[in-house]
Amino acid sequence: MMKKRKKVKLNPERMAAMFKKAGFTDEQIKAHYKEKEKQVRAKIEVKKNKPKARIYLGLNTNSM
Repeated sequence: MMKKRKKVKLNPERMAAMFKKAGFTDEQIKAHYKEKEKQVRAKIEVKKNKPKARIYLGLNTNSM
């Protein structure tokens, strides 16, 4: 059975250098990172606004 590989988080400066080498402009790279940050914030907001679990007769009603 194969082991799962760990995700490696790359340095943003290194990624920017790779994007430039691939032919992207500085504006496109900045827009990419802004969009990525928006997605991360949106995920955090969804987690924060998630309703609390309601327990009824020992069962979690959120999962029903």
